[in-house]
Amino acid sequence: MMSAWKRFLLLWLFMFLTFVAIKVLFNLWVHGWIDLRRVALLEVLVVPAAQTLLLWFGYRLDRLRSAGGASPPR
Repeated sequence: MMSAWKRFLLLWLFMFLTFVAIKVLFNLWVHGWIDLRRVALLEVLVVPAAQTLLLWFGYRLDRLRSAGGASPPR
C-alpha cells in the first residue's frame, strides 16, 4: 500500500503536468506567446499544489467519514 505522502506527490505531479499543458496551450492559442514571468512560474507551482491539497484532504475526510460512520452488517 502506498503511503499518504507518495499519493500526495503523485497527485501533485498529475495536477502539475496537466495544468502546465493546459496553460501553455491556452497562452499559445489566445496570446500567441508563453508567459515566462516569475508570477506565471509561481502560479504553475502553487495552483496544482492547492488543488492537490484540497483533493487530498477531501479524500482523506471522506475515507474517515465512511470508516467511522459505517454501520455493522446484520
